[in-house]
Amino acid sequence: MREAVRLAGRSGFQTAGKVEGTPCLKMPATAYERLVYKSPSEYHYMKVCLEFQEHGVGLNTAQFKQLLVSALKDLFGEVGAALPVDILTYEEKTLSAILRVCSSGLAKLWSSLTLFGTYKNKKCAFRVIQVSPFLLALSGNSREQVLG
Repeated sequence: MREAVRLAGRSGFQTAGKVEGTPCLKMPATAYERLVYKSPSEYHYMKVCLEFQEHGVGLNTAQFKQLLVSALKDLFGEVGAALPVDILTYEEKTLSAILRVCSSGLAKLWSSLTLFGTYKNKKCAFRVIQVSPFLLALSGNSREQVLG
């Protein structure tokens, strides 16, 4: 959800009223309008990476999915654990994945991943690399692109 504030200036001035011994002050009239743009996308996609303090920790896809569910359950209970999250791609070597979540559950998933800190008594952290309502946007990163 994006929010934008538009400044709608009016032509003319408002009179501030007369104070003893001073002339009438004129102030510009300004109105603020709040516009909220809601994303029409049903899903959002997240590129995430799991980093451990110790090297050599490996997880398969099922363990990674269970980790996501436990992170949601720790913060939001059974209701959070029921949030539908799909793993579209997963790389065991880098512990990185592309996740699909319904747009209404994006904030819950993101916050639970941010606050998740241990797995089997080993310190870890999720890094959210990229988020977009469009899967194609996660296909490449212009900052890492090598031109030949």
